[in-house]
Amino acid sequence: MSNICLTELERSTGEQRVKKARRKAAEKYSIEYDVLNKLGNLCAKGSEKEARKAPMDNKYKPLTTIEKQWIEKVVKSLILRVGEYAYDPNTKFRRITMHDFPSI
Repeated sequence: MSNICLTELERSTGEQRVKKARRKAAEKYSIEYDVLNKLGNLCAKGSEKEARKAPMDNKYKPLTTIEKQWIEKVVKSLILRVGEYAYDPNTKFRRITMHDFPSI
């Protein structure tokens, strides 16, 4: 679920290249790039049921409870921001930063 939210956020920019799309999404929605990048990194790992990617060494490492809680908080913030943006894309939004979420 978190990966599809990130993917759709990036896709909304129209950019085809992932890193550029992530940067454009960060700018478009006033979200610190590090937040989106950390979310992408966490989405890629986890247990066999959670991970978006298979690890090269085939050793899955489940997400911690804190990582899962962080992902949930970030995704909720992203969904809210997309709704705010859809309502009025000309608004000057307060930037969402890593400081808005618990340290992990």
